[in-house]
Amino acid sequence: LGKPSIGPKKNELNSLKLRRSIFAIKDISKGEKFSIKNIGGGLLKWSLAPAAGWIKLSRTSGSTKKESSCTAKVKRTGLKTGKYQGTIVVSSNSEEKEIDVNMIVAMPSLYVDAKYLSFDSTKNSQTFNIKNFGGGTLSWEIQSDVHWLVISPDRGSLRSGTSVSLTVDRSRLRLGNNEAMLKLKSNVGEKTIDVSAFRTKSFVDDTVSIDFTPWHWMYDHRVY
Repeated sequence: LGKPSIGPKKNELNSLKLRRSIFAIKDISKGEKFSIKNIGGGLLKWSLAPAAGWIKLSRTSGSTKKESSCTAKVKRTGLKTGKYQGTIVVSSNSEEKEIDVNMIVAMPSLYVDAKYLSFDSTKNSQTFNIKNFGGGTLSWEIQSDVHWLVISPDRGSLRSGTSVSLTVDRSRLRLGNNEAMLKLKSNVGEKTIDVSAFRTKSFVDDTVSIDFTPWHWMYDHRVY
């Protein structure tokens, strides 16, 4: 049996190359596939070692008489926006090769699926979504100048998306219409959400004051 090999040798016409000697990873969920092919005889034993911490491999070692496949993915969490270059070192009982890996961490992109939220006399809570349509990590915080609105959560960081809940404390509302403007600040920009809430004179959470004297059979109810 001949000596196994994973790359071309001088004056060897039947040698094959290591497939995908360079690639760029764009889709984290799918990653990029590459193969290690035994172009000689015998059993080729191989191992993979990523030279960058953000490169993740589906497998790091194996053996083959013909061909082995592997998938490379990347972990962009915590990385700053920019271009990254790394390598995967392929070692074997025949020789050693390298695969170049390129990756781009795009700028985060802030998207909010609501511009205006209205709470009539029947609604006490609503939700909206914050999404990152770009890359990297989106850091955000919501600021409010009113005390009748409870925001949960009011800050965080995300790679994809999250939901935010708004709850109205009706005991703090003035009679009639109440308005507020939420400021959503992030590391890539700012957006605003207008909020309104209406309080009637007889909603269920109103505080009721009762005056009673033993000389009268009537209660005097005042809503405030």
